[in-house]
Amino acid sequence: MDSLRHAYDVAVVKPNLFICAFSLFQGDASDIEQALGQSIPQAPFVKALKAAERYVVVRNRMEDLYTRAWCLVEYIYAQKFGFYKDKVLITGPNQFSDSRTTCTEIRASSEEDRLKIFKFIMDEGGPSVIDPQISEFRAFDARFGSSL
Repeated sequence: MDSLRHAYDVAVVKPNLFICAFSLFQGDASDIEQALGQSIPQAPFVKALKAAERYVVVRNRMEDLYTRAWCLVEYIYAQKFGFYKDKVLITGPNQFSDSRTTCTEIRASSEEDRLKIFKFIMDEGGPSVIDPQISEFRAFDARFGSSL
């Protein structure tokens, strides 16, 4: 929440936000599968992004978002919908700014999802297209936690 406050602390009017971790039930594998649906384009966050005005990346200190399969899907759709670069807010610590993992090293809760998303990533251009942009997102310095 501190990261979101940091992203919008200068905005007079605060936006309505769709936060996957809060909006989608995070139960067992079958619960998550039901929430996400069978096809990637039908995932709830894809629908939310389509109606959004901005794409907000909230990084954390515990895990590199771009090793997570669904986070990469979200990024790819944000790019498809025209958010990259002018409508992107990046907040949170850049703990993984030096990470050199590639989009082909994704992880997911289920192997079926990982394989489905791996194919999707490759169809969208694979590492040569996605990795340079993800490196930029990882390295972005939002001055999170500084006393500027």
